[in-house]
Amino acid sequence: MDLLHHLRLFEAVVDEGHFGRAAEYLGMSQPPLSQAIKRLEKELGCTLLHRTAHGAVLTPAGRRVRDAGRKLQSDATALRVIAKADLDNPVRLMVDPVVPLHVLAALVTGSSDRNTAVQLEQTTSDIALQRVRDGDGLALVLSPFRTEGLRSSAPARLALWTSRLDRPRRGTHRDSGATGTTLIHPSPPAAFLARLTEDLRSLGMPGPVRAQERAAALGELLSDRLAVAVTVGRPSWDVPGIDPVLTEPLPRSRAAATFQVVIRRDERDRSTLAAFESVTAILPGTTGPSSSGEGSEPAP
Repeated sequence: MDLLHHLRLFEAVVDEGHFGRAAEYLGMSQPPLSQAIKRLEKELGCTLLHRTAHGAVLTPAGRRVRDAGRKLQSDATALRVIAKADLDNPVRLMVDPVVPLHVLAALVTGSSDRNTAVQLEQTTSDIALQRVRDGDGLALVLSPFRTEGLRSSAPARLALWTSRLDRPRRGTHRDSGATGTTLIHPSPPAAFLARLTEDLRSLGMPGPVRAQERAAALGELLSDRLAVAVTVGRPSWDVPGIDPVLTEPLPRSRAAATFQVVIRRDERDRSTLAAFESVTAILPGTTGPSSSGEGSEPAP
């Protein structure tokens, strides 16, 4: 049994809290997913999830396996990145700073498996889009965006997670004075933030919705001045004193961070084109390139 693969399936069910939604996110039908979780439970000798009419609930053993499995997958990701670090003649791939580590690792290792190589550079989406238009490689950016002169992949929706203080231990929200919802991002595109604001408001997130650097957001959250912090992917609060912070994923069908791979429409460099095809095929949730830039913002 491929333990890492089964742990990833298990984690998807945990994140979604529902077998059907997890299967939809993974691009598979529900029966094989349920069978895979049963095989994992048999391999580990414990029950990981209680199946209910409303979804799936972690057992105590499931919580322990979830935590240990995340560390195991993180270690495997780091190992893959190290193993592929010496590839020759990589193509620059600009990536938005909030792209999760596991996605970055998949892009690097998957591209090398397809006989291409990419070198990652963190660049905010607005700047990366301008550099691509100027002929500087390819980029993985937040959408929507203006599509003039660009070729883009189909959109990939990555999960958003919320972090908030454990109010029952520290008093009610009304008493705390904490307000607003913050997206942890150094400088998100205006169109993306506007769409995200609509999605978060529909989920009842407290306003206003704004963007902040990670350190500033963490400081406000822990000092009880910020109600909710939103991150792309599971947050990593690797600092002491954060036990009272609760984290949970938002349903991808209601709110998500949407990314697309972009290059110039008239790009002719073979290495860049090969890297674009590789990254597009590897990016979770995409179905292939889209010359029109599906999901992007139309020009006024």
